[in-house]
Amino acid sequence: MTRTIIPTRDSARDEVRPAFDAVYKKLGFVPNVLRLTSLSPSALTALDKMQKSLDDSFDARLRAHVALAVSEVNTCLYCLATHTYIGMNFGRMYPSDLLRARRGMASDRKMAAAGQFVKQVVTTRGHVAEAELTRIREAGFTNEEILSIIGLSVQYMFTNYINNVFDTKIDFPTVEVLNPS
Repeated sequence: MTRTIIPTRDSARDEVRPAFDAVYKKLGFVPNVLRLTSLSPSALTALDKMQKSLDDSFDARLRAHVALAVSEVNTCLYCLATHTYIGMNFGRMYPSDLLRARRGMASDRKMAAAGQFVKQVVTTRGHVAEAELTRIREAGFTNEEILSIIGLSVQYMFTNYINNVFDTKIDFPTVEVLNPS
């Protein structure tokens, strides 16, 4: 059960309605996480700026891969559902791809390196071993791309924490947390 009242478009502050309208155009609805985050226009603006500035760093498939790996580590059921939906519908990922992404794995070497790196960044709170940096560089990522992957990880952690704190009602098809493997 959500731990606070989530505003509707009509009950939200005037300054957040344009953001709601933009998301509505893309998805056909405004997800609960955005409506919840709008309780703090500053937090919503920060999230929007993070998303916009990192959106063209990578394709939808890699962004979904990062989002799923981060959300699995943080056990965010809301974000797992959201990014599974996004991965299937915008990243053209198959269910097997989505499961591997949640584990930080992939059949593609570069994608697998990104997934493992993300899981290490999140679980070690950024204190990754030199071997992790070497591995992601050897997979073909530049320092600029590594920084963008870290930025994406922080963006997804932000929404993970919002949803975990407020137990946001899931408005995407639900998924289960994986058993560690």
